[in-house]
Amino acid sequence: MSTAPSSQPSTTNPSPSPSRTPTPGATFASSRISTTSSQSSTPGNRKWIIGVCAMDAKARSKPCRNILNRVMQPQEGETESMFETVVFGDKVILDEDVENWPGCDFLISFFSSGFPLEKAIRYVHLRKPFCVNDLPLQRVLWDRRLVLAVLDAIKVPTPYRVEAHRDGGPRIEKSLAGKLERVLGFKIEKRKDSVVEMIDEDTLCVDGKTIKKPYVEKPVNGEDHNIHIYYPKGKGGGGRRLFRKIGNKSSEFDPTLDKPRMDGSFIYEQFMDVDNAEDVKVYTVGPTYSHAETRKSPVVDGMVRRNTYGKEIRFVTNLTDEEKSMAARIATAFEQNVCGFDLLRADGKSYVIDVNGWSFVKDNNEYYDSASKIMREMFQLAIKKRKNRIPSIYEALNPVPSEKNAWRLKSTVIVLRHADRTPKQKFKFSFKSQPFVNLMRGHTEEVIIRNIDELRAVLAATEEAIALKSEDMDKLELLHNALVKKMDLPGTKVQIKPAYNKEDGHLEKLQLILKWGGEFTHSALYQSKELGDSMRKDMLLMNKKILDDVRVYTSSERRVTTSAEIFASAFLEKEKLEEGFLTVRKDLLDDSNAAKDMMDKVKKKLKSLLRLGMDAVGEFAWPKDVPEPTVVMSKVVELMKFHRAVLRQNFAGMNEEQLFKLQNKWCCAEDPALFRERWEKLFVEFCDTDKVDPSKISELYDTMKYDALHNRPFLENIFLPQDDSGLSDSTDSTTSRQNSEMGNRWYAKKESVDKERTNENPRLKRLRELYRLSKILFDYVSPQEYGITGDEKLDIGLLTSMPLLKQIIYDLQEAKKSDHEQAFVYVTKESHIWTLLNIIYATLNNNQIPTRIARNEIPELDYLTQINFEMYERTPVHSLGDLKEYSMKITLSPGAHSPDPLDLQLDAKHCISCQPRKALTRHLDVGHLIKMFENTFNRVELPKRFIPVSLSASIHEDRDEVKYDVQKDVFAA
Repeated sequence: MSTAPSSQPSTTNPSPSPSRTPTPGATFASSRISTTSSQSSTPGNRKWIIGVCAMDAKARSKPCRNILNRVMQPQEGETESMFETVVFGDKVILDEDVENWPGCDFLISFFSSGFPLEKAIRYVHLRKPFCVNDLPLQRVLWDRRLVLAVLDAIKVPTPYRVEAHRDGGPRIEKSLAGKLERVLGFKIEKRKDSVVEMIDEDTLCVDGKTIKKPYVEKPVNGEDHNIHIYYPKGKGGGGRRLFRKIGNKSSEFDPTLDKPRMDGSFIYEQFMDVDNAEDVKVYTVGPTYSHAETRKSPVVDGMVRRNTYGKEIRFVTNLTDEEKSMAARIATAFEQNVCGFDLLRADGKSYVIDVNGWSFVKDNNEYYDSASKIMREMFQLAIKKRKNRIPSIYEALNPVPSEKNAWRLKSTVIVLRHADRTPKQKFKFSFKSQPFVNLMRGHTEEVIIRNIDELRAVLAATEEAIALKSEDMDKLELLHNALVKKMDLPGTKVQIKPAYNKEDGHLEKLQLILKWGGEFTHSALYQSKELGDSMRKDMLLMNKKILDDVRVYTSSERRVTTSAEIFASAFLEKEKLEEGFLTVRKDLLDDSNAAKDMMDKVKKKLKSLLRLGMDAVGEFAWPKDVPEPTVVMSKVVELMKFHRAVLRQNFAGMNEEQLFKLQNKWCCAEDPALFRERWEKLFVEFCDTDKVDPSKISELYDTMKYDALHNRPFLENIFLPQDDSGLSDSTDSTTSRQNSEMGNRWYAKKESVDKERTNENPRLKRLRELYRLSKILFDYVSPQEYGITGDEKLDIGLLTSMPLLKQIIYDLQEAKKSDHEQAFVYVTKESHIWTLLNIIYATLNNNQIPTRIARNEIPELDYLTQINFEMYERTPVHSLGDLKEYSMKITLSPGAHSPDPLDLQLDAKHCISCQPRKALTRHLDVGHLIKMFENTFNRVELPKRFIPVSLSASIHEDRDEVKYDVQKDVFAA
């Protein structure tokens, strides 16, 4: 392929036969197939080109990829597919003149935010491809008044409405207005400003027509989703604000919302009490095929229930014969073969309230099969009807660019965080005595101990120190007990970090950190495989040749190497990778201590951010109307004390068998005792200390998220209070009283919102509040562990991830020289993801290059977060010789992220799918971008060694690889 840059099983209608497949788009864009395809050959053996002219976020979406990959599959009797896909891509669509756009025989093109529709229409006029969806008629979808007028004209029922005009009425170009009048019989006329008044508290009058509450107020702009519903005073009054989904929320009730907006043009529709409190979403592929799903209406409580793919939970429903007829009429009248619309069912009747244009069903393989089959038939019928035509003079003067002149994906570099893991836990100690100094074995830098024999040596040193009473005995007992319990676990390790006097260089103390947990889970297997398969399908669409040369690098940690192996197997569609395929790169991807001193200073500053009177720093994520961090922290401590009492009360009231039965299945080697151990450790760290260490916030959030996915039944049962009496073991200090008073207004508002949630056990509201508040604190504190100020972020980023970034630059430069396409994958940990991202943001901001995602809009960088560097190549049309141009864009996916896993509908996999990638930058010149990165490298000087000394024999041996030589500042074999 050539490229340009860039629930339940469905119950569906039978697919139409090829002879009956309608082509409504052809009436507007010509049913003749373009004779200017980018690949010319005889009709018998030529490849027919499907052009995808849509923004990358849509064109490369999972549904679009699934359907197009199916269309391109060879059919029975074919040695290879007769179709090939060209994805135009953002670079071409936004930056190139239409004369330089790729040629195609069939065009899939549709409007979304940022898409230049007028430009696409000019392309259709120039090349005359067969259009799946008509382009000019997509303008009609921008104005809800026009949509409703078309629905009226084709006799599709809609709710009673009145329209308030303050803009002169709908505006549309003359040729399109003439077509609507000619074909559908209605004329678009200029409108005077409407006279709008409230006759009484519940009755609105617009130009003499009245409508009573409850009614729905919609902006006429089809892209404006700020919709209001007004309720009658007799039903309590107030209103509900609907909006595009934000996390798991789609609407909120406002008791003060009682008067309609008086600035702008609006449609007022009678509110309908729908059956089962559900909306129906209908999807068409041509007039004879439709698929429908129900969802909870957003007016119920405004809360969105999601599945593990992050999609709103919906259920397949059958359409009545009348509803199927409505679907056919809508697809035909709007000339949109692939189309979606919203339908309400009330009192035995059906009403259409909106037409959305291009829409695909998500995560439904039966729908993908049917849609691809119909599209193939549609294209084959169009080929049969093809008529030879003489190109216009304009076309002759502007021939289709050759394939080498089109932008194509040449190389991609993927930096990937590992998949799901068990919670990481640790104990930190400071020691000075000789038994622990001896563990360093003469090394003067940080050492790391992993294997069982070396861990036994740590246990022996602890026992020696106990005998000598050379350290705090409570600390020694805690370490001893933890080692006895945890050293046999596969992920257990000990880090020993020496601290030296800056004046005379003598050893002052050792920091010993015992870590366990962080192991690969069963859901990580599914996540890694699913992402690898998804990215493979993306490459098949963009440039399948990239899959011929893939190199995968990983850190030495087990969860990372396992993630890399499963991802790579799926990405390459191999059951097993060749021996030595994965390359372990400790120097690029393992923990680095180069930024240790700076990060220690940052951690001290973080503590001050949680003190009384300190406002949240504006650059970072802190929700509006939420009290200052210290108030939220105080509330978290209060909730932790409450839940400690609940957990202990419930454990005391059940025997072991009863505890196990609270959850049908246990995974990840879990049991009630381990669950309690984790939580009791957290209770000590939050409830039994004067000041909570900010680093413990991530442990709390990590544990809550893990248990919400893997131990949901036990979590909700063991923290379900029998009653609220006698559970609080907290004391009301002056500070907590002050914090409580400061937060009263916000918590009161929060409780009023929580009352709307219809699917929650009210006795678990404190558990949900604990999750929400811990996430607020995590989103605030976690990114700042890698720097609070811009300079700190850049310097810590460079000290940690400069070797990785230099390797990425090296890869891209080598890919430019190469005569074939290449992909590079680096699988690592969260620290390298954040620090690399900080370098990218600082570099772009320092060079006044805007990013498409603001820094404080970045969500949690969850498991399988991806940072992608996509490099595109072309030979300019008027280039002398073979001089090539290169363009790059950087994309970001927050990985397997859900705003609230407590609201997810889980299956046995406990697996959250990855969020789609979004463009972090526009397309940039590769050489210029590399130069900007290189200009930051002299800010810091890396130490001669920045990887801890491993005292254990590693099970992962470094293979032949390119290694970073910090002294020469080069990469050498």
